[in-house]
Amino acid sequence: MKIDWRIIKRWATATASIQEKKEVETWGRENEQNRNFLKDTFAYYRQEGMIENPSPEDIKRVWKKLDPYRRARIVWIKRLSAVAASILIGWGIFIGNKLSQQETEKINPMQTSVRLITANGKRYELNKETCITSLIAPLPPHTTNSSSDSNEETTEHYNEIIVPRCGHYMLTLPDGSRIYMNAESTLRFPSRFGKERRVYLSGEAYFEVERDTLHPFWVEYENTCLQVLGTKFNIKAYPSTPSFTTLLSGCIRISHAKQTLTLKPGEQCEINTEGTQLHHPDLMTVLAWKNGEFIFKDTTLEDIMHELARWYDMKVEYETEELKKMQFYLYVERSGTLSEVLDKMALTNRIKYRIDGNKITLKKR
Repeated sequence: MKIDWRIIKRWATATASIQEKKEVETWGRENEQNRNFLKDTFAYYRQEGMIENPSPEDIKRVWKKLDPYRRARIVWIKRLSAVAASILIGWGIFIGNKLSQQETEKINPMQTSVRLITANGKRYELNKETCITSLIAPLPPHTTNSSSDSNEETTEHYNEIIVPRCGHYMLTLPDGSRIYMNAESTLRFPSRFGKERRVYLSGEAYFEVERDTLHPFWVEYENTCLQVLGTKFNIKAYPSTPSFTTLLSGCIRISHAKQTLTLKPGEQCEINTEGTQLHHPDLMTVLAWKNGEFIFKDTTLEDIMHELARWYDMKVEYETEELKKMQFYLYVERSGTLSEVLDKMALTNRIKYRIDGNKITLKKR
């Protein structure tokens, strides 16, 4: 049985109808996870929702209570996300000393065009409905004839997808593999697959690779090579920054310099100037961009603004260097305006901001 989280919120705040109350009660009786979820939601809205000036400790405590990965409630990610977002909004109602009144203009996520440059040099402006599979030759059948299974590709034989700031795009390759691309990312892929499937990435993308033992899949990015057979993983590899490869399912092998590392599901490989490091990240945070969200946990203001800049195409100025090191918890939808995102950060009474065109000035409160 599915249930709208808004019904649960109305139940927890005693505003639900009789029918909605029955629906919640029926849903809660289905299993222990449902009952625990209702208990947590009720506790927040009835006991913790009136916090007037939440401290960092308050924020961490409530966040942990609603963190679906900590409780292994993966099936409820979207529902908990909505509740967490409403919590942040709720704090804004009760926090005093809001940001001083000032004239600010809203910066919305822009609807930018994704560009495709084909192997023959033609350029196209793409939208979500554009089908590009006809531009790529089908995957050839496996054969022992090396002449017909040649994989010799040159730069001229590659198509290129360019996703600018404020954009995102999903494409399906001829083998059925799907690639979700984040803002400010570029992907080069061959106009014809041969005995192997190889693509080149700059930026961030989430891969769902179809398994094919006869045609290995390779991703090259930032002097790193990744090999897969069939799996789901996320790569974040923007130029001049550390790269992060996170595995969700299957198995991948990463080669960088003279190091080779095999990841297991739930593991993340960071590659920086000092070499490779293995992490066990919060998967909800890693995949937030793909799910249309911004999720930051104990993240520095500088790192947060880097992510926002790619989506809203703006520049940032800091009053002091100290501001960059401030850490925040933030949970919002990417469909909102920049001022809406910054307002939630300002509600902590730690910073204030001003928007001037596409420039954001941040100051310490």
